[in-house]
Amino acid sequence: MDKLYPLAFNQATLLEILEQISQSQSLPRKPYCSDNLSTGIYPRLQRIAITKRYIQLNPPSMQHWLVFDIDRPNSAYAWYDANLPTPFAVVVNESNTHCHIIYRLESPVCTSDLAHEKPLRYLDAIQRAYTAKLQADVNYSGLIAKNPFSQNHWRVIYCAVNALYTLDYLAEWVDLTQVPKRCKNASEAVALGRNCYLFDSLRKVAYKSIREYRTGKVDTWRSHILDQAMSMNVFSEPLPHSEIKGIAKSVANWTWKKMRHDTEAFKQRQSVRGKKGGIAKGAKNHNKRVSAMVLKEQGLPLTEIARSLNLTVMTLRRWKI
Repeated sequence: MDKLYPLAFNQATLLEILEQISQSQSLPRKPYCSDNLSTGIYPRLQRIAITKRYIQLNPPSMQHWLVFDIDRPNSAYAWYDANLPTPFAVVVNESNTHCHIIYRLESPVCTSDLAHEKPLRYLDAIQRAYTAKLQADVNYSGLIAKNPFSQNHWRVIYCAVNALYTLDYLAEWVDLTQVPKRCKNASEAVALGRNCYLFDSLRKVAYKSIREYRTGKVDTWRSHILDQAMSMNVFSEPLPHSEIKGIAKSVANWTWKKMRHDTEAFKQRQSVRGKKGGIAKGAKNHNKRVSAMVLKEQGLPLTEIARSLNLTVMTLRRWKI
């Protein structure tokens, strides 16, 4: 089992852990950091940032760490009370005994690539379930954390410092069936939910607007999607520009590759395949959604689209087809 350090931690061991974390690139090369949030956050070299009061733990567009902000007194062992796995560390503000509870992932999750959308949604569901179970702040974005490597500013309780958790293992401790699959609007989307919400919203725009750009240059198309993504970044705490660019690039490239040749002949082929059930056989939900949109443009009613794709009308309505 992983080593536990519930109260004290050897400084040499901390330096060893820091070296291992640095080599694994689990921290940004130049994390945003600060000693006083009211004066702003600034990127600094990693060796300087780890001495600051607050630090950015996750590199741009990658999620190595899960951080939960608990704004109530005496909450350092909330993870134990909630029957959750032992965290990497708990960082306590001694003036009010509020804390950050921090977990480290075995494999990082990309937060800006459409190809990695499934693990992102999985991690988002886990994060929301843990937030509910810990009674943590639901509006906390996770960008800046109380620095777990700076014992000069906080009381740091190092717990399972060698624990690297898989998503499946973390999911075993919570009931994900109770977590809504998608946010209904931008005001509900926080933390990783913002990435998922932006993917969903941006794709709908891309699917509809690709017809106007398919004969032009790909750079013009990418610029259009980036502009659309920027205009959608209206969350209570906006996503970093690097993540907006990554999501926009991923959606633009996927749509350009898959739907640019969306000619009438292509639509007709898709319609025929759908009617024969060819699309429905083993097609993933994302491809089914694209196919449903094409069939809808052909004028097929929802009942026939649902039958062709082996879906329910309720699913199509939820997809806003």
